[in-house]
Amino acid sequence: NLELAERLVPEGRSLLEYARGSPSVQSIEWMLARGYLHPGEDIQPWLFLFLTRKDRLDLMQQIWGIFAASRDTVDMDSWVGHWSRTMREAAAHGNLPVLQWLAEQSVRRQVCANRGYHPLSAIACDAAQGGHFHVVQYLCGQGELKPGSYHRSAMVSAIQKCGLDCVKLLLERLGMAAHDWMACSTAAMDGAAANGYLHVVQWLHHNRTEGCTTNAMDIAAQNGHLNVVQWLHANRTEGCTTNTVDFAATNGWLEVVEWLWGNRTEGCTSDAIDQAVARCKDQIVLWLLSNTSVSCTSAAMEKYPQLEISLDRTRRFHAEGHRTGDYRGGVAWLHRNFPELKPGDQTLISQDR
Repeated sequence: NLELAERLVPEGRSLLEYARGSPSVQSIEWMLARGYLHPGEDIQPWLFLFLTRKDRLDLMQQIWGIFAASRDTVDMDSWVGHWSRTMREAAAHGNLPVLQWLAEQSVRRQVCANRGYHPLSAIACDAAQGGHFHVVQYLCGQGELKPGSYHRSAMVSAIQKCGLDCVKLLLERLGMAAHDWMACSTAAMDGAAANGYLHVVQWLHHNRTEGCTTNAMDIAAQNGHLNVVQWLHANRTEGCTTNTVDFAATNGWLEVVEWLWGNRTEGCTSDAIDQAVARCKDQIVLWLLSNTSVSCTSAAMEKYPQLEISLDRTRRFHAEGHRTGDYRGGVAWLHRNFPELKPGDQTLISQDR
């Protein structure tokens, strides 16, 4: 509240002193409107980093226009360092308009002239780590990329967040083969699987030796990526844990739960029903009650007080239906005892178990 702040300024002091020391978007707008930022003013380069974080390219352009008229009196070494940090900030957050504007200014040439640091490569890696492939593509067209100590984490992030096209582009521009860049870790395939990038998982399988952990299938199931789960099951040996069904049930991925139950042996824990109940995944609750011997805890009982009795009764109905081939009685019972569940047109009981 600049109007109130002006009233509170001590006698003999200026609001400008406080505005400079504690900048905000509002105070910068106020200084520009009042003409306090002018060619003879000592403009601080860190303002550009601050405004990048606020996504205020318009204010950056106004300040740069003022600065350009007096740049001969300014320490450019200080500006180069802050400009590099600002470009990295924009890349890391996928702010391509700001990054493009920064790259078009003359300071950028001095930033990229540092051959020992290779800042353009670092900026591209920041974009990859943020999952911003469109920014990586732009930067790859701005100059030469060189590998450095920062590229390992960037490659892993590109694998996890950007997909195979980004990985291939970085490898090409860094002049590296798939097998000779610094070893990544199992986190690469785990992350790609978690995000549903099956083509990346397959590429890693054929081009790298690190493999994955049980997290790959566990988290792929949690996120509903059945095609990834099936591929890992058929092509990898790391397997999974009870978390796979638990996580899939928690998030309501019925198709994933059904497939895992029919093709894996790890089973699940009481968390499967507890979390499905807690998240109102009614289809999952019905399916687990009817097709598994898993128990539940008091967490589920609090929502469905009749659940303890229902567990035994439902399984007996299921056993009878499986023996006779007639599930209508069990389905009718479930409707009577769980009227709040609305399974719609989907089959309540899997008849192939």
